[in-house]
Amino acid sequence: MRNNYSKNTGDKLSKPLGTKDVMIAGVALVVAASTLVSDFNGYFALGWGFVIALILAGGVNLLLAMSAADLAVSIPRAGALYEYSRAIFTGARGIYIGIFLGLSFYIMYGFALSGEIAAGGYATQALFHSDWDVRVFIILLSICVVVPNAMGIKQAALFSAFLLIFMIGIRWIFGLAGFFGWGDLGAWSAANLMPQDGMPSLFGDSGILAAGLALAFWSFVGIEFACSLAEEVNDPERSMPKGLIGGIVLILFTSMLMGIGVVGTAPLVDWQTMAESEAACQSSCVQLAVGQSTFGGTGHALMAIASIAATLGTATIGLAAMSRMLYAIGRDGMLFGPGYRLFWQAQP
Repeated sequence: MRNNYSKNTGDKLSKPLGTKDVMIAGVALVVAASTLVSDFNGYFALGWGFVIALILAGGVNLLLAMSAADLAVSIPRAGALYEYSRAIFTGARGIYIGIFLGLSFYIMYGFALSGEIAAGGYATQALFHSDWDVRVFIILLSICVVVPNAMGIKQAALFSAFLLIFMIGIRWIFGLAGFFGWGDLGAWSAANLMPQDGMPSLFGDSGILAAGLALAFWSFVGIEFACSLAEEVNDPERSMPKGLIGGIVLILFTSMLMGIGVVGTAPLVDWQTMAESEAACQSSCVQLAVGQSTFGGTGHALMAIASIAATLGTATIGLAAMSRMLYAIGRDGMLFGPGYRLFWQAQP
């Protein structure tokens, strides 16, 4: 059993990734189809209060990203939590704690990833107005995720960069449409973002620190999982902190541009009514209803494309990070017990 981190320096991966790749990976992991829904629902409920919640959540996640980047720089190994635990807790204890934390995070993210691909499947079904079973689209999206990963991490990063143009660009288009009066939206006014009862309080069940942060955190959660790719980053000391911090800033800017721009074109009560309608799937696919109300059928299609691109980006990088968690555990001969050699050819 290899339980000394300092001795575990063999079997290293190639290093094709740079700062832009780290940022793309972080954004792709976070900007999922579900964040379109949570962001709009947050703005509809709290207006300017949700902007405050987003800034607070962005600040907390910025600190988290800096902490994660520091760990990735100090321990630039695939596996993230597994490797960090091995370095902190020496001996067999470190390995077992690392396996527990690594697989726990792996399983948790696996559930989130399956839900995200399902959301993308429904968006694809809506895009084509198809009566095919949604499971067909889920399978097709899963294939689209596996192929770039099978080609290599650089190809997966390039695929995610291509998707980033759609999942971020479309959000910017809708935000700018609100500010400049494009499409079928009304005139933008800051007053439209003020709830009828005034600015929400910080505390209480419907306050900024409860209802607001619960939704706002979802706009950033998961960016630290990009640290699983640290072993394949050419210059982690420079690329990891810059990439993760750049990702947080881009996510915050995009969420605020889209949300403030769109929601400021009508009173919150009108948006809340729309969110509860059948077109918005009772708040479950509210982004599609927003697209329809902005540019008609074209807007509906654009929001569906943004949702699909977000799902593919999240799933592509998520699968890459999850596989590297298992890779790190398997590299130490700790996966599948005595049968691990069937899956991993250990170096002497």
